[in-house]
Amino acid sequence: MQVTPLDADLDGVAIIDGLSAAERLRYQDTTKLTNAIHNIEPDYVGPQFECANSRDYNDALTDLTTRARSGQSYFVHYECHGSPDGIKMGTDIIEWKDQVDFLVKLNQAMHGQLVVDLMACNGIYATTMTGLSTHPAPFYAIIGPAYRVGMNCASVISVAFYTAHLNSQSGRLDDAIQQANNVLGLQVINGIRSEAFAQLQSQGYPFRPNAKDNNVVDCKPDGTVYIS
Repeated sequence: MQVTPLDADLDGVAIIDGLSAAERLRYQDTTKLTNAIHNIEPDYVGPQFECANSRDYNDALTDLTTRARSGQSYFVHYECHGSPDGIKMGTDIIEWKDQVDFLVKLNQAMHGQLVVDLMACNGIYATTMTGLSTHPAPFYAIIGPAYRVGMNCASVISVAFYTAHLNSQSGRLDDAIQQANNVLGLQVINGIRSEAFAQLQSQGYPFRPNAKDNNVVDCKPDGTVYIS
């Protein structure tokens, strides 16, 4: 199976924040990531959306689709809780299969270059959503962990990836993923093109990531990342 390298040329990072108001205040994940990006490349800070429910989430994707049609294309970074079955936006749990239509429209508006950055628990499981073996796909690629992620560690992982990406000489996403994992000291971040899973699915292979659902990526007070 031949798959081209993971790469995309985007204008910045849009953040969809589905955490509760209390969690936002306590962990400051969106603020930490925004500041890290701004310190390296201020123009790379994109629009931000606080989502209290599935309706807010759908509105955010629609807004990003409208922006993409006018030529503004972003990474879509998620700050939320995740599971092998889907994500939580405020009070609502949204299964992967229920996100396909909105993501297909966004990916089409971005000319097939949508990169979904799900540094939430089991984020890489977004590859299990339907539509990857059809055209058009709901995204170009997924970036995220197969593990569960401790709340005090999500921003550490995200900052490591975008710092590596913005400082990368090659500009390739797969290089940035490897550089970020080197900094973290663990193979935490995965990057998978929808093309790869579509080919596996069409050949009859099990269409599910090999994740260790009970393992948690967490951080010590000094920022050291470990798996428990």
